[in-house]
Amino acid sequence: MTGQKLGETIFEEGQDTGNVLVLLLLWEKMGMSEIFKTNLGQRKVKFDLIKYIKCLVINRLCDPRSKLGIREWLEGTYFP
Repeated sequence: MTGQKLGETIFEEGQDTGNVLVLLLLWEKMGMSEIFKTNLGQRKVKFDLIKYIKCLVINRLCDPRSKLGIREWLEGTYFP
């Protein structure tokens, strides 16, 4: 993160957190991970597919971008 200095005050860039955290709570409350686990069955993938889907959905709700644009969005967003 880079900061700007104005007199004695330094302004740091922050990360978006609130909207992502609310959507993560809703995701869990609605049981979306379990729904995807049930419907995806025994597919063998080498990465966390549910986390990827969760990221895609939350990005579309917060700041819609292409699949390739999500990487840029994640740089300024807290996504645990």
